[in-house]
Amino acid sequence: MYGRGPRTMLNSFIVAPGLKGSFLFPIEMALKLVAQRADDWTQENIGCNRRMFWVLLCIRDSRLNQRQLSDALYIHPNVMVKLLDTMERKGYLKRVEQEDRRSYVIEPTKKGKLACQTALNSQGAYIKHVFEPLTEAQAKQIREWSCDILRMYNGVANLDDTNPT
Repeated sequence: MYGRGPRTMLNSFIVAPGLKGSFLFPIEMALKLVAQRADDWTQENIGCNRRMFWVLLCIRDSRLNQRQLSDALYIHPNVMVKLLDTMERKGYLKRVEQEDRRSYVIEPTKKGKLACQTALNSQGAYIKHVFEPLTEAQAKQIREWSCDILRMYNGVANLDDTNPT
């Protein structure tokens, strides 16, 4: 969002009043704001951004390689390599060589496990920060609607059993 906060985002409607007629523009701006606030919270509380946190969630209980992580998180493989390089440099994960020397399984380090658990234990504060000024019930409703959309378009089953962080 190039350093733009919620108040300056509203300027888009002042500068370009035609945007008021767009159904999707405010939704997209809200999604960008939520992503920015999630990055702010994870950076401040566990020392990494939301994408790094998602990687930690993925490798917490699963043995995945770079390609599997890239596919699971819809992150371009080239971007995933850079993300994993950064996380490895910061001490959040390690690459473990497999029999096939071209394939590495990504595993969390103690630091990575601690960061992931810290975020999971602070879920209420995370939701409050990311979705402020909404109530927790409103934030959960947004998540529920998002899960409905994913179920309808992607055939994803059982999103209700997942951790909502």
